[in-house]
Amino acid sequence: MLAYKSGLSGGQYRYQLSTVKPIRDIYPFNAWNVLAVSDSGKIWRTSTLTSPFAVMTQTQTTQKLNRIFGKNDNQIWIAGDHGTLLMSPDNGLNWNLISIPTILNINAGLVKGSIVWICGDNGLILYSKDNGASWFTEASNTISNLKDIKSIGNNLYTVGENGTLMTINLILGNELLEQNQPIRLIQENGQLILACDPNGIRNVLIYNLQGREIPITSHIMDSRLALDIRQSGFFVVRIETVGEATQFRKVLFSN
Repeated sequence: MLAYKSGLSGGQYRYQLSTVKPIRDIYPFNAWNVLAVSDSGKIWRTSTLTSPFAVMTQTQTTQKLNRIFGKNDNQIWIAGDHGTLLMSPDNGLNWNLISIPTILNINAGLVKGSIVWICGDNGLILYSKDNGASWFTEASNTISNLKDIKSIGNNLYTVGENGTLMTINLILGNELLEQNQPIRLIQENGQLILACDPNGIRNVLIYNLQGREIPITSHIMDSRLALDIRQSGFFVVRIETVGEATQFRKVLFSN
């Protein structure tokens, strides 16, 4: 059963879907479109609040579907049991089965920027930077079943069974620090020097261990970019280059 009430004094609508199983999740998007999921791979969709929910025909899975999440109308995801992950590129009309490196139950997910995150049983956390073409594992250091994942600022939060609540800092996480970086950082005369052509640098940001941005000033010195940090500590340096991938460096700086 699904129910909807419009405002404090508006009409109330009730929908009896074609199942006696629990409705596991609903997902409103694009004005009045709503998706709903249940067991046995069942997906329903409506385009207006007063229209009935229609069953969406899909032959990708008969597994229990647990959670709907998305980035926009053209990228909607559904997480389900036994390693099930579906993605719709067209407002939920058609669904593709995404291959992921697990058969564990997937309980929740989110899209943060250009990265897709999912969590599931046995402490599973996976993320993809290419819309599901390849996946990486994020260590959770727990075997409890993770039931939800949310984000705020530069942090992800996952919660699960046995009182589990953990956070992942996106500034310090492996997804941003996994590559070898060509730009060298040098400490010199109380400044942090980027040993590269300054014309190739679009922007530099520095964060502390709590993910907070540190105020800095910069200037050109001997054809290199010099940063005045004015405090000591362990920092993550985000280097945005011209025409290249953004780079991240960890540095222990002493002023």
